[in-house]
Amino acid sequence: MMRRRTGQNANVDVDVDLVANLRGAKNIHDFLFQAGGEKVWNAFADSVIHLLNAQNADGLVLDFYQLAPADNARFIEFLRVVKYRLNEASARFELSLALPPIDYDKAYHLKEGY
Repeated sequence: MMRRRTGQNANVDVDVDLVANLRGAKNIHDFLFQAGGEKVWNAFADSVIHLLNAQNADGLVLDFYQLAPADNARFIEFLRVVKYRLNEASARFELSLALPPIDYDKAYHLKEGY
């Protein structure tokens, strides 16, 4: 959702997103499978929601680069929790993913031809 901003760029419609990135298969695996699981994910979502509100931002872009194929199902669970929490906090909050242009390991289950 584009919103008109006030101030110096008052005549420009912009989308302001917070970006969270995590690099490396081991780091992603450790985050997804750490003790506390969904409780930790909810704490992450709480922090993101606080930042989105504080910065009057529109959404979150997750950039989890080098997801291991074996971690895909857990990644999807994480996305569902975060998306649910964002929707619960505000209808304007969007969740986006930064994905690799080529999914060599088929970890993200991207459809061919996009």
